[in-house]
Amino acid sequence: MRMDSTGRWFVTILPVCLVTLAVAINSAVAAPVLWLRADEGISLDDNGGVANWTDQSGQGHDAFQNELNDRPLWVANGLNGLPVVRFNGTQTLDLLGQVLTSQQFTIIAVLNDARLSGDVARREIFSNWDVSNATTSIFLGTVNDDPTRVRLSDNFGGTDPPYNQQGAGPLDNPATHFILTGLSGATDALQFQNSSLIASLGAALSPRVLDTAYFIGKQGTLTDENWIGDLAELRIYDEALSNDELQRIWTELEIRYGIAVPEPSSVILGAIGALALVATARRKRRAETLAP
Repeated sequence: MRMDSTGRWFVTILPVCLVTLAVAINSAVAAPVLWLRADEGISLDDNGGVANWTDQSGQGHDAFQNELNDRPLWVANGLNGLPVVRFNGTQTLDLLGQVLTSQQFTIIAVLNDARLSGDVARREIFSNWDVSNATTSIFLGTVNDDPTRVRLSDNFGGTDPPYNQQGAGPLDNPATHFILTGLSGATDALQFQNSSLIASLGAALSPRVLDTAYFIGKQGTLTDENWIGDLAELRIYDEALSNDELQRIWTELEIRYGIAVPEPSSVILGAIGALALVATARRKRRAETLAP
């Protein structure tokens, strides 16, 4: 590139970097079967409660709550200037349709666990638990307080030994927003906080029953184990994502929500720095021109 006398190329480099970064992040990544973002598709009632949350995947798995008092709140500036949906332990959302159809799947959520000190209850962010599949359901949530740990079904962090509802992967500072990932693969099941592996089952999950109703913020059709904390984004895939796909998604989410400062963002920061330098130089030249 060449810079003209006005320094115009510095102005155009930032969009180019953003486009290049977006292509690099999103190329060759599987399509989600459920995608909820707190900055897209939210319908609120007069009290700021979430009445409907449109699924951005195009699969029609919208989240909704018909009961006024059970609606989680939408918070405009909940995470580094971006909105979140906030659950207080009584508020929940229902999901339309059967979300998962495969025994291999990936659940990725941007959230925090805001339980109070001493709260050792089981709390779920996503679940299809029902009496008919009480020990063979899918759910992703947390339990305990010292430290808080992750459960990905009763087979991984739940009732099956050696967990006995104690959770598997320990979380570091869960009150601060982070990326939580649960993955069910053909030969192993994994839990991640941000991009760090925190637990491995060492075998595939035992078969799950997937055709019951799905919910956000509670343990299926139970009236408890409700989430306390924020949910900024939820993506669910009907397959086990590869390591490369996971890294691309984590990088995108880290950049969007300011959860970490990943390496690709240095390109953008460099472009922003260049813009600042050009602006300073142009102000200096203007001041010299106007000086008597």
